[in-house]
Amino acid sequence: MDPLGVPARIGPSYDEEKVCGMRLDPEQQGWLARALAALHTGDEKRFEDSLWLGFGDQWQPLKVALVRQGYLQNGDGRALSLAERGEQLLVKLARDDASSKSGSIAGLSDSMLNGTLRDTTGKPR
Repeated sequence: MDPLGVPARIGPSYDEEKVCGMRLDPEQQGWLARALAALHTGDEKRFEDSLWLGFGDQWQPLKVALVRQGYLQNGDGRALSLAERGEQLLVKLARDDASSKSGSIAGLSDSMLNGTLRDTTGKPR
């Protein structure tokens, strides 16, 4: 308990997700999902813009942590792409958002909620 008698939080609360050692509130989860969805479509610029909008000055350390922890991988010419773990995180964030009906990223999750991600050519991964 803190000095005011409020119980200390142990682990993420219902509205938070822990990613790369950071607790993310629902808004940050939405920005991360937007960023991962952009990268899924091959738009690395929009990926970085979404991280910056959602995390401010912490976007670059978060990007590095996502690579180090296996959510992202470097591809040809050092271009980033989603690793399998990153795709799983994107699906989880989209499902969580759809179930909470917050509307922040629900529109991007239709194809992801049925459990299939497709690359930009339309082929199942």
